[in-house]
Amino acid sequence: MGRTVSAEHPTSPELSRALADANGKVRRGQSHEARGEFYAALACYDEAIALISTLPAAAESCRALALAWMNRGNALRKKSTRVALSAAVCAYDRAIALFASLAAAVPGDHALGNSLGAAHLNRASALLALDAERAGADALASADRAIATLRSLPLETNFFYRTNLAGAWLNRASALLAIDLEIARMSARIALDLVACAASDHMAAADVALGARRTLLAIIGRELSAPCADAARLLAEASDLIDDGLALARLWEVRRVTAFRPAAAQLFHVGAVLYASHQPHFLVEFLDENHALARELPTVVQRMLARARRTAHERCLVAGAAEPISRTFMTLADLAAIAERLATLGSTASRLPT
Repeated sequence: MGRTVSAEHPTSPELSRALADANGKVRRGQSHEARGEFYAALACYDEAIALISTLPAAAESCRALALAWMNRGNALRKKSTRVALSAAVCAYDRAIALFASLAAAVPGDHALGNSLGAAHLNRASALLALDAERAGADALASADRAIATLRSLPLETNFFYRTNLAGAWLNRASALLAIDLEIARMSARIALDLVACAASDHMAAADVALGARRTLLAIIGRELSAPCADAARLLAEASDLIDDGLALARLWEVRRVTAFRPAAAQLFHVGAVLYASHQPHFLVEFLDENHALARELPTVVQRMLARARRTAHERCLVAGAAEPISRTFMTLADLAAIAERLATLGSTASRLPT
């Protein structure tokens, strides 16, 4: 690990003071990271790592060093560049080595087990963000190690154990998308089931729940393109995933939590495509229920309204008597009405004083 130990070991109070100083640097780094100041955060973590690396390899200093490496990896992963993501994987490898050594020495320490599992989980996330196709096998291995570690913890006693395990199952699903859709579906469902009851109360659970829904929708999209797909069942499942996910995002929005807006926008886009392409008669209801997102994403709405009109015409021509002309006319009238209403709301909003 590149650590050095002086001939004269510091006394326990001296070690405590040094660790307190290092932990203070980590906390400052976390504050910078929370504000998106990643360079400042990394500087703090590097200072902490440099300081701890001069201390004796006691359990306290090894744990502090592992946490500093973990935080460094987190900040690098949030930078999202290829160089940063590669460096994040290396940082997680350092953290994993330290946590694994500590956990082996104290097998009953659940907090250490959770930290080790989280490090494997974060490593998988970084690999998937780096290149999901190329890094799939490596990410899958990290996700499986995280699951093996976290599933042995008392999940009912600590909310974060359960949420981390759900995140590991979600990473497993993402890594399997290009390998086995059925197992990917099962993994994403496990992730969603683990956090479903807590998603309305805990942001971390909501984040995993929304991610699991997006992954399941990606799987359904691929399954719908199969020649023998059970379209009715898949569309019903997709509709439930989208509606429940958007309801969850709206719940957090009411609480003035805006972190889930990107996820809500993705779900709205997928829902609009789904209804416009397969069930155009339901698109109006969907846009009505999500009018705020519809006004914020006018380009998406206009494209989907045009697609829904084409779908309605095509289904009428292809299906003949099975798709009555009267229903097509009703669908087209409803689509025209909501297009006009959304345009009016948009122009009214643009005239409001800022």
